[in-house]
Amino acid sequence: MEQQFPPSGSTRPLSPWKALFRVLVAPRTTFAALGDSPPILPGYLAGMILSALLFVEVLKLLPGSLEERGMSDAPAYAVTFGAVFTLGLMLSAPWIAGAVNSAIAAVVGRMLGRDVKYSAYFGMIGYARLPVFLWGMLDSVFQLASVQIPQSPAFLVPKGSSIYLWAFADSLRPHDLWYFWLLAVGFATLQKSRVAKGALLPVTIYLLSLAFAFFKVATRGVPGW
Repeated sequence: MEQQFPPSGSTRPLSPWKALFRVLVAPRTTFAALGDSPPILPGYLAGMILSALLFVEVLKLLPGSLEERGMSDAPAYAVTFGAVFTLGLMLSAPWIAGAVNSAIAAVVGRMLGRDVKYSAYFGMIGYARLPVFLWGMLDSVFQLASVQIPQSPAFLVPKGSSIYLWAFADSLRPHDLWYFWLLAVGFATLQKSRVAKGALLPVTIYLLSLAFAFFKVATRGVPGW
C-alpha cells in the first residue's frame, strides 16, 4: 500500500505567520500543520513587502540606469510614472504568479483524481514562492555593492554554444529549485500523497517555463551571444 503524505498522526497547529519562517527549513511539518486550507494573506503579504523593499533598492540604481540608456534628461513626470508603474507591477507580481500557478495546480490535481479547492493551492503557493522573493532581495544587495553573483549555471556555457543549452542552464536557478521543492511538498500535502507524486506539479510548471524560455531565445536571441 502506498504511504501517504503527510504521515498519520496529530500535527500541532502552527501560526500562519511563524510558518513563513518554518516553511523554508521544515516544509513537510509546516505544510502539514497548515492543513487543507493554507491561509492566503501571510505568504502574499510577505511577497509584497519583499517586493516593496526590492523596489527601494531598484530606485537607488535608477539614475545610473537612465544614464546608461541616454535618458538622463527625461522629464520628471515620465520618470515618476515609470517608477509608479514598476512598483505596481512588482506588488502585483506575487498575486499574478500565484493565480497562474494555482490554475496549473488545479488542472494537475484533477488529473490525479483529487478535488482540492483553488484557494488551498493559492495559499500554499504563497508560502512556496518565498525563496524567489528572498533571492530578489539578496540579488539587489549584491548589485548595489557592485558584486556580480551568477544566478544560474548559464555562465559556465561557452559562448557560441547552442542558445537552447544556455536557456536550459539558465533555468536551473537555485532559488527556483528551492521553490520547486517546497511546491512539491505543499502539493503532496494537499493531495495527501507521497512527495514523489507531488513533484508532478513543479515538473509541469518547469517544463512550461522552459518551453517559454526556448521560445524567448529563439525569437530574441541571447544578449552578447
